Amino acid sequence: MYTVKEISKKFGLTPYTVRYYTDLGLIPTVKRDKNNNRLFDKDSFEWFVTIIHLKKCGMTISDIKKYVDLCQEGNSTLQERYDYLKKYKNYADEQLKDAKVQAEFMKNKLATYAKWIKEYSNENYERT
Repeated sequence: MYTVKEISKKFGLTPYTVRYYTDLGLIPTVKRDKNNNRLFDKDSFEWFVTIIHLKKCGMTISDIKKYVDLCQEGNSTLQERYDYLKKYKNYADEQLKDAKVQAEFMKNKLATYAKWIKEYSNENYERT
């Protein structure tokens, strides 16, 4: 079992965010100890992995909640969940294309600076 503090460290979230996610019902497998502290098992851990990835794919908290609710409803919602995820997969693909363009820009910019640095170093060397 994991505590709020352990989950926050593992995922780089604040303890407030961990509690917020559980309060919203995004972690349906959260348990409570005798002091009412939140405890997270392996299933809860996997929910955090899912939430973090869905957020990075552009899914809003309200959409994540809808997705979690659909998961809780069972197999009758498989197609709806598939369609939901496919929509955000397309968004992730667009992010990937944009990231490749940015990486190529940075590669070219760095090559230009490397060339300028080499030329500048040669000029100074030749002067001395």
